[in-house]
Amino acid sequence: MFARHFHDHLESFGDALVADAPRDTVVTSGALLRDPDAFADQLAAFKIDRGCHDDRAAASQWSKWFFSRLIIPAAVVQLATDQRLVCEWADLDIGWQADATPRCFVVQESHFLSGDGADLAGLIDTLLCPFVDALTGYCRLSARVFWSNASMYYDWVVGELTRQGRIPAERVATAAALLNTPTRPDGGFNPFVRAHRDCKPGALDGDDAPIARCRRLCCMRDLDPKWGLCANCPRAVHYGRASHAAASH
Repeated sequence: MFARHFHDHLESFGDALVADAPRDTVVTSGALLRDPDAFADQLAAFKIDRGCHDDRAAASQWSKWFFSRLIIPAAVVQLATDQRLVCEWADLDIGWQADATPRCFVVQESHFLSGDGADLAGLIDTLLCPFVDALTGYCRLSARVFWSNASMYYDWVVGELTRQGRIPAERVATAAALLNTPTRPDGGFNPFVRAHRDCKPGALDGDDAPIARCRRLCCMRDLDPKWGLCANCPRAVHYGRASHAAASH
């Protein structure tokens, strides 16, 4: 439906917003996210697949898959077509991968309204906010952690669209402004502000590579021994010859 708008590093997200899910995909109503029992069942399936036992770590890691498959394509489509996605979860269907992560979101073109493609109020208020509410209801982890996860993908997609230069620069610049302003132009909640923090000169990431900026908040996935710190985690940043372990503990 929108694949023609996805290029270069964004190409793999061209099948995330679709009119119909692939025939081999398990599809549920998006209303599943408003049902605590069904929501918990999806997380349970993900935990089994990953061999994870901590609810908080699993929810954070799972949210990254969800945010990437929704935020990145929604931002591309809105900015490329200058339309706004306006719908609720009950208006969508979700196609699932075998590992209980989202494969695609089934959305009708009628839910895209013409004009103001850089206006993300619908995406934030009616889709992302209820999703984060469901995550915090599932486990005792701060909403700030989940919003930090979300902001990372928004920061990345805006940067990629800026680099590609295929969309009118003014439209992308309006979207990019959300990375540096505490509220949206309409005064509403902006979860994408300050996704990163600057690192001091000489900083190294968790892989001992030079790093100029890192995540603002740790995603807390290391609450489960299955996963360690992300390479760009602020807890992994270190200097000189300090080891990752020494810098993190």
